Amino acid sequence: MFEIERPVMAVPTKSLGNPSLDWLAERGIKIPTDLPDFDRMCFVDLPDEDFDILRSRPKEVPERVFCGDSAIGISCTDGLVESERELTVVKELGFGACKMSLMVLQSSDIEDIAQLDGLKVATSYPVATKRFFDSADVELREIIVVGGAVEGMLRTRASRPDAIVDIVDKGTSQRANNLRVVAELGSQQAILIENPELASVYADVFQVLRENVGDN
Repeated sequence: MFEIERPVMAVPTKSLGNPSLDWLAERGIKIPTDLPDFDRMCFVDLPDEDFDILRSRPKEVPERVFCGDSAIGISCTDGLVESERELTVVKELGFGACKMSLMVLQSSDIEDIAQLDGLKVATSYPVATKRFFDSADVELREIIVVGGAVEGMLRTRASRPDAIVDIVDKGTSQRANNLRVVAELGSQQAILIENPELASVYADVFQVLRENVGDN
C-alpha cells in the first residue's frame, strides 16, 4: 500500500491547465491562482482543502497517479493510452475535446492509409499510432517519435516521414502547415483518473470530484 502524508491530486498544465482549474473551481476547490508565481509552481499547497495539487504536463499525469505521487488526477485520453498504465477512469470531463489525426502535406499523393504500408510516420503518440496501423493491417517501416512540432517533420531533409499523427484542435496549425487529413484515429478529451489502490483510502477526500456538477 502506498503511503502519502497528505492526499495529492495531479493537475495538468499546458492547454488543459486553465480548463482544469476552472473545472475544480466549479466544484468549490479553492486554488491560489492569484499568487505571483503560480504559473511556475509545480506543487501547490491548498490550506483550505483536504488535499494539495501537483502540476504536471498532461501526458505525465498518468505516471504520477500510477506511481502514487498522486491519488487522482486530470489527464487526457491520449495521455492514458500512451502511458499504458492500468488506472481507473472515473469519468470524462467534457472539456479539452480534440481529434487525433493522420495527416500528410496537401501535395502528397497519399489518399488512403493502405498507401503507407512500408513507409514512415512521425508522431508524439507512438502507442496510439502503432495500434491504429496494426488494426488496419498496415506495416510501417518506422514510427519516428518526436517530442513536439510534429508538423514540421514533413519538411525535414534527413528524417522526413511520409505522414504524421498529431492532435488537431481548431485546425489552425493544420492550415498553417498546409496539411491534409487522411484518417481520424479517434476523439480525445480530458478525463479524471485515479490509482485503484488509493481510491478507497481517499474516497471521502475526493468525493466532490466524482459527483456531477452541471453537465459534467
